[in-house]
Amino acid sequence: STLRSFENEIMMQNEKIDALTKSLERRKKLMSSEDNESDPFEFIHNLEEEVSLANKKIEAGLAEKATVLTELEKTRDALSMEKEQHSKVEEQLALLRSQLKLTESTDETAQMLRQLQEVLASIGMSKEERDSVREKLEHCVEDACAQMLADAKSQRDQKGQQVDSLRERLARMHDALGIVFQLPATVGTSLSNELVTLESKLRKIQPLFDVAVERRARLLNDV
Repeated sequence: STLRSFENEIMMQNEKIDALTKSLERRKKLMSSEDNESDPFEFIHNLEEEVSLANKKIEAGLAEKATVLTELEKTRDALSMEKEQHSKVEEQLALLRSQLKLTESTDETAQMLRQLQEVLASIGMSKEERDSVREKLEHCVEDACAQMLADAKSQRDQKGQQVDSLRERLARMHDALGIVFQLPATVGTSLSNELVTLESKLRKIQPLFDVAVERRARLLNDV
């Protein structure tokens, strides 16, 4: 809501400037008439002061908007870090609960395996087949964890490649603009949060880079 009020105020100031400019043009035309006895220079000076004051208000509003955006970004980063820490704690608790569940279910699982062996034996399944079933059941948890670990590592590698690619892109853009590129702090930061920070930097510098590219293209065309 604060940002919207800033934007509305800026729009109103722009409209006021346009109205003053049109009024100034009309007054200039009227001042050229012989029937007008007022001082045109004083009137123009007053209008110019009003336009200057409106411009200052717009600049102040833009500066305040930039400050608010910076504070919002800091707040978002802080909330993101807090959420990440909370997620890590939840993951640790989930792991402890899983370990406790496995410990508590050991006796029950062993009993179910014995019952399964008895049922398979009554069916007439050979000892080798029953041993194969038992081994598969004993390793099902390890196999599931191994698959989940492989999937997680794959996601981590993909996210890491995205971060590296975006870092290189930002470094090239800053170098082309002659701006020193400072890498964001990564200590205690996840790849996802780092990617969000880099994407925010890209959104800020992209307009400047596009303008520089267009200017360079015009210069080359003029040559």
